[in-house]
Amino acid sequence: MMRNRRVVAFVGALALLCDGVQGALFTQQHQINLQATPILYARFDQLVNPGPNVTSGHLHGFVGPDNLRPDITGPELLEGACTSLEVGANVDMSSYWHPIIMHNNSGVLTALQTKFITVYYDMNSDIPLKPFPEGFSMITGNASNLNPNCEKDAHGAGGGYFYYDSSNHYGLPRERVKGNSIGLHIQFPQCWDGKPFTKETQSQHMRHATTSWNMGWQCPTGFPIKFPRLMLSTNYDAGDPALYPTNPTGPTYVLSTGDPYGCTLHADFQNGWNPDSLKQVIQQCSQIGMDNTKNCAPLKISSAATAAAKACQFKGLVPEELNGIGPTKPNVLPGCLGVNGIKVPGCQPATTWGKPTGFDISTRPGGYPYWEPQPKPSQSPTKPPVAAPATSGTAYICKNPQWTDCENQKWTSNVCKSLVNSRFDQNVGSFGPDRGSCTLYSYVYLFGVSSPVCC
Repeated sequence: MMRNRRVVAFVGALALLCDGVQGALFTQQHQINLQATPILYARFDQLVNPGPNVTSGHLHGFVGPDNLRPDITGPELLEGACTSLEVGANVDMSSYWHPIIMHNNSGVLTALQTKFITVYYDMNSDIPLKPFPEGFSMITGNASNLNPNCEKDAHGAGGGYFYYDSSNHYGLPRERVKGNSIGLHIQFPQCWDGKPFTKETQSQHMRHATTSWNMGWQCPTGFPIKFPRLMLSTNYDAGDPALYPTNPTGPTYVLSTGDPYGCTLHADFQNGWNPDSLKQVIQQCSQIGMDNTKNCAPLKISSAATAAAKACQFKGLVPEELNGIGPTKPNVLPGCLGVNGIKVPGCQPATTWGKPTGFDISTRPGGYPYWEPQPKPSQSPTKPPVAAPATSGTAYICKNPQWTDCENQKWTSNVCKSLVNSRFDQNVGSFGPDRGSCTLYSYVYLFGVSSPVCC
């Protein structure tokens, strides 16, 4: 069918970060925060590499509707049956995505689990805000900025920063973080000159505000159209230090772009808002306050909407990566990238597409072969744990991988059992025949519903 040509917005390496990056980027009085979970991890990008079954150079984590594909248009997003964003039906079906953070243990690369994702919209403004037009899209950051000095550059990480060890940083840590989490935060420009543009010309037509929050994030001269200020924040579980230690042979963390510095941090937004919904949000909720987001009526936030978002499952096709997204071949990321952003000689990226199989939406959402995230300390770091041979017994089920909040339940192999009394925190847990030989995450499929099952 005929598709409207979308307006694609890209921010180049010279995009100016707004005042306030180090600290709260948004004033809480004027912002709303929308909670989300990943809908998938996949190596495609409908803005940079659009087209049927076209792969991108690196892996992204997506929030958005179940009908995502690499040639989808903004209006088609609204045709999705559900979204992983926790809002009411047909309110915001937008697609949000960025590279993910992976742990590097002597060359064994493992995707960190997503603890939570927050999509912020700040509506503090000196002039009336406009909703995004149909077909509007934008990118912030520079996926090609492999710069080892990014931590020293106040704007090195493109449109945002990382948060760990109780402070903000413009680069990834070389050693294991001191706490149990690491986050990335990235902001988009909000000032538009009103002229159509392409990915090559976005920097001429989109700008960040030139003043800080106390002056209403004023736009520069010549950019009269102002959108709500958008930021994505994803928090990852750094895991047990015994399972996710400091890498003794190189960088401990790496973006899925192959970047161990963090300077290629970037994010994409493809507008799928119901035009009337966003207009009402701007009109009714610009001063509702972040803590009262649930009271913003146009968002239609409810317990049912939250359950639907967590249960939403991607229904499309993904590149059939040979390496998976758990422990991969040493120093090889999906797309055959090394831990330097350079293609690994002799490695051939996946080009075939298939349906996702055997994955957990909160841990491995992208259709890769099922992998255990990490072996236990007593096992080889290059081999996945071996599943217990028993076909029945007592399952030792825990609400998190640290072996706390546990209970015993009988289980039989390949027979699904309701786990009504085993609600896992962030849909992450542990399962096995006993505490001593339990395989982390093995055979657990949790979809955020009230009665997950375990087979």
